[in-house]
Amino acid sequence: AKNISAVLLGVFTTGFTTFFLLKEGNSIFNLIRNFFGEKVCNSFLKAKNTFFNAAAAFIKAQLIIEGIIFIILLCGFLMLKINYSFTLALVTALVDAVPVFGTGAILIPMAIFNFLAGKTSLAWGILILYGTALLARQLCEPKIVGKKLGIHPLATIFSIYVGMKLFGVLGLVLAPIT
Repeated sequence: AKNISAVLLGVFTTGFTTFFLLKEGNSIFNLIRNFFGEKVCNSFLKAKNTFFNAAAAFIKAQLIIEGIIFIILLCGFLMLKINYSFTLALVTALVDAVPVFGTGAILIPMAIFNFLAGKTSLAWGILILYGTALLARQLCEPKIVGKKLGIHPLATIFSIYVGMKLFGVLGLVLAPIT
């Protein structure tokens, strides 16, 4: 509540700026082109296009990875005879797409609950499913992201690690694209 005025001002300013950038984008770009020159603007446009192409490739790679995780989870839930397997696998795969949480955000509490409820075999099955999904992600992510972005899987792993260490979650996403 204390910062609501600053947040509203930020939202208003961002919306207002975005509106005028969209409305007057060409004239603003022409002004910048006249000020910096054609060569600098062409370099900027090339960098912008490269970045957006890499971002699209990264998103495609993440969708493929989440599809693989969804299939693994669905098969595991069906084998464990868990009710609402499809919905649970879909929700868990969506949570897995969020870098901080992963599949463990759903599967570990689920396993703990089943241990406490006395369903130890189901709990162990869920933990094995968690390990399988985690292993699949660790094996697939560098290869798929690297292939989509056109970089070596080792460079992908390195960029993900360094990005995460330097800039947190945002770095984890932006480092491979960059």
